[in-house]
Amino acid sequence: MTGDLLPPAVVPVALVEAKAFLRLDDPSEDALIAGFIRSATALAEAFTGQRLIVRDCLDGILPVRTWQRLAAAPVVAITNVVAGGASLPGTAFETDIDLAGNGWVRLVAPDPTSRPQVTYHAGLAADWNGVPEPVRQGIVRLVSHFHAHRDAPDAGGGRRPPSLHCGARGGGCAWAGSRVMDEFVGALREIVGIDQWTPATGGADQSSPATGGVGGWTDAGVAWAALVPVDLTLIADVGERRIGRPRYRLTLRLPTTAAVTSRFRWRGRILAILRAEPDPRQRDRLTFLVEDRT
Repeated sequence: MTGDLLPPAVVPVALVEAKAFLRLDDPSEDALIAGFIRSATALAEAFTGQRLIVRDCLDGILPVRTWQRLAAAPVVAITNVVAGGASLPGTAFETDIDLAGNGWVRLVAPDPTSRPQVTYHAGLAADWNGVPEPVRQGIVRLVSHFHAHRDAPDAGGGRRPPSLHCGARGGGCAWAGSRVMDEFVGALREIVGIDQWTPATGGADQSSPATGGVGGWTDAGVAWAALVPVDLTLIADVGERRIGRPRYRLTLRLPTTAAVTSRFRWRGRILAILRAEPDPRQRDRLTFLVEDRT
């Protein structure tokens, strides 16, 4: 969960700027326009995946030892972790902010009965003057759309206005477009279980489940992951294509206990690791090619 506030004083578009675009001088509609600005800002943030103005945020996290990603971005500072109604000491948790502005928290010795919460600051700019101009223009145009159709909710025919597309994904605002394009393949939003193979006492040839070795799987915890389905038609080996088992690229945050001898549990499925695929562009993550063996 994540919760934050967007006070009127820190919206990314000033009331006077929106009124100038609408060619309005009458102050009787100020409250209406201010509400449109807040609604348009919320849509822009949902579309780009970023908070535009820096503000306080609160996330609930799982009481586990693995790294967990905070919901809001870009993170400016992680200020506190609270569990059981009290602030945890600095030695009880670790924090990190990666190059993409994602905030991460890891509990050192979590209490499984607690409900930890993280407070932090997230936002792209300190005030509305710092928000990129294409995004501000997109918000103003969306406010104009709301104002034009305020008396006819279905006048737009159910179509989304183009203001966010041209304002947030245009060539003048590459930071928003690249983040949205990367959201599906890079966001760690799924919880997967990690199992480690524990060999029984025996020879070296019995140490791997792939060779039918003697041993068993042990629970090694859970982690946040991103899963992207693999198009089986792109597999070169005809025999592998005929098997038809679903495959995914599964990405984890580093460090992780997962290795090529591990397996994953996800939504009642067993995912076997075929190989690791390190990505030099994301040194804080590790990707595995996995196959559904349920």
